[in-house]
Amino acid sequence: MASATAVRPVVSALVGPVSARPRPLVRPVRPDFRLCDLRVPPLTEPQLLARYPHMIPGTLRRDPVANKNAVDIRCACGAVRIVYTSDLFHVRACRACKASGK
Repeated sequence: MASATAVRPVVSALVGPVSARPRPLVRPVRPDFRLCDLRVPPLTEPQLLARYPHMIPGTLRRDPVANKNAVDIRCACGAVRIVYTSDLFHVRACRACKASGK
């Protein structure tokens, strides 16, 4: 039969010293890391024109109220509409053509 002293070193080897602090589950973040560093820089006007041919060249500007980039697009009917660059991928028509279902 094993004595209590024979079991004690095995238990302490598994548990560790009582004064040991638990290790954190996640790695600490670098002190110079900021979440804003993860943002993708906005596209330039030539890049936007290459992706969205319905955009009118030379109309890229900053909207200070909404804090977004805005551009003008030309609809198939010839009307001009102002949209934000974040909406360029799904807006191609003016409001009148969209309402009429063209």
